[in-house]
Order: sequence, then structure tokens, then C-alpha cells
Amino acid sequence: MKQLLIFASNFFLVVGYKPVILLHGIMTGFESLELIKTRIEQKHPGTIVYNIERFGGWSSLDNMWYQVAQLSENLKNITDNHPEGVNFLGYSQGALLGRTLLQANPDHNIHRYISLSGPQAGQYGTQFLHFYFPGLALKTAFELFYSRVGQHTSVGNYWNDPYHHSLYLNYSQYLPYVNNEIIGTKSEEFKNALTKLDMLVLIGGPDDNVITPWQSRELLTIP
Repeated sequence: MKQLLIFASNFFLVVGYKPVILLHGIMTGFESLELIKTRIEQKHPGTIVYNIERFGGWSSLDNMWYQVAQLSENLKNITDNHPEGVNFLGYSQGALLGRTLLQANPDHNIHRYISLSGPQAGQYGTQFLHFYFPGLALKTAFELFYSRVGQHTSVGNYWNDPYHHSLYLNYSQYLPYVNNEIIGTKSEEFKNALTKLDMLVLIGGPDDNVITPWQSRELLTIP
């Protein structure tokens, strides 16, 4: 992870001095991104870095739409103070959450968005599941996540079981909508909010040990 964070921070060193927003991953907190915050500040003195402190620890398992609604206030407060635009980096679940923040706020002024090991196409795999839900079996996880109870959890919102795709489309209230797999009233706004970015960077690899499958870092379905 440290190598990924350093790589991402180096990206900011080349793109300019715009303020940077950081959003941490699941079951961690803002402390996990202090390394990248410090590196940016050291290499680019004067750069303002906002390391968002909300939804750390267990609260990161809150419903994704709830988190988006709450964090939209933070995003507006920051971007209103910087009409020249800002850059944004999200890590792990925070990368998917941050991307949805942009889509839910289509008049944003984010210039460059970096998704660092983000499950943009969903999550499915034993490594992730056993770490956060040790009592849950991979083959039956869909029974929890594709239910009313499971949809109250962030993981359930982006759990993408390839063996139960129809249930994913029928029950998931989050990922198939933000990825425009299901066309709804917000689909055009969701697409336009991404295409207005100057740059979208998706970082991840087979050795990052963050998302499964690691190819989920790629955003595949925004038509």
C-alpha cells in the first residue's frame, strides 16, 4: 500500500498546486492517508490538502447513499472555497465513494480524480470477505447482501456476484445505478459528471491486496 500511496502522491506533484481532497477506505480512517498528505505538503509547499475525517472505522460500513449525502456537504464546503477547482483522490471504498460524490454533484469543479485500488466495478472474493465478514461464506454471501438488510451496508451496495447477476441487478440499490447498468432518471447526470473531468486515473494491480478481483479498479460500464 505504501508504494501505491507514494505513486499517487507523485502524480499530484506533476499536475499542479490545486487543493487536494483525500478520502480514506473501508474500516480505516483519515489517518491511513496521512502519508500521502504529508508527502504532497512536503513536495509542494503551500498546497492545501483536505483529508476527510468522516465515516472512519465501523461507520464506513454505513449505506453508501447515506455516506454520499453526508459527504456532499463536505464537498460543497471545500469546492465553494476554491472556485479555481480541486483534485480528488479516493482509496479503496473511498475511491468508489468519491466517484459517486462527483456523480451526485454534477456541477462540481473537480479537475482530476484518482481512484486508488477502488472497487469501481464491484467487489467479489474470499480475501476481502473473510477480512471484513469472517463468518460469511463466499457462495452464500449474496443471500445477505442482496436483501433489505444487506443493502443497509456499504459492502452490500457494491457486492457484485457474477454467479447471481440477476439478483445483483434486482436488489442492489447502488452500484448498477452509478455504473449506468440500470438506466434511471439520473443516468445522464452521472455520465456527464465524469466526462467533465480533465482527467480520470484508475490505479490498481494484482499485488495491491485491497480489492478482489483487482481488475475491478477499471470503470467498465458508464455508457
